[in-house]
Amino acid sequence: MDKVRILQLNLNKDRTGLSELYNFMITNNIALAAVQEPYVNYLNVVPSSSSFFIIHHNSTDRPRAALIISKKLQIFQHVEMFNRDLIVCSIKMKGTEITIMSAYLPPARDARGQHVDVEPHLEAIEKAVRSFKKNLIVCGDFNGHHVAWGSPKNNLRGEDVNDFFARNDLHLVNTGDEPTFQSSRGSSHIDLTFATAEIYQQIVDWNVNDGVVK
Repeated sequence: MDKVRILQLNLNKDRTGLSELYNFMITNNIALAAVQEPYVNYLNVVPSSSSFFIIHHNSTDRPRAALIISKKLQIFQHVEMFNRDLIVCSIKMKGTEITIMSAYLPPARDARGQHVDVEPHLEAIEKAVRSFKKNLIVCGDFNGHHVAWGSPKNNLRGEDVNDFFARNDLHLVNTGDEPTFQSSRGSSHIDLTFATAEIYQQIVDWNVNDGVVK
């Protein structure tokens, strides 16, 4: 199987960040990006690029998960699993099929301070996960804290997410304790990568890169 470089990040709905992402992917030969909270236009569509397939759920709701995939790759979209917070696609490389999920779990409370039930989000991911027995990579912003992925302490969301992936036999790819998100408000470890056993063994050089967008 050929190597493919994969990137994941939360764009925080930033228009300039999306342009910088496209440029970074082209310059650094990144074939695929799993994006959470992408920038969208007034039609709730992520602006296109001549070099990439831009895949997200089309509805009246702003999409919060997307996959950006090189047009050089052969892809299959599992549209029956799509929602605004989950996108699932497979890519084929020399006869081997790899499935990539981009997932977003909203924070525990919404903008009005109301509790957000995480279960429907995890159920949608679980339904998709159980459809693929191997060569699956799940990339997402899970808005949960757990010492397993470098957080100083656990919270309830983090424990739910950790239990969920253990129950589904998915392995945490994150290494080290470097925060995956930093801003003027602080830092956190909420952007996570999980994989099934056989593809987990083939993932190399997972790292946090601060130079994708400014």
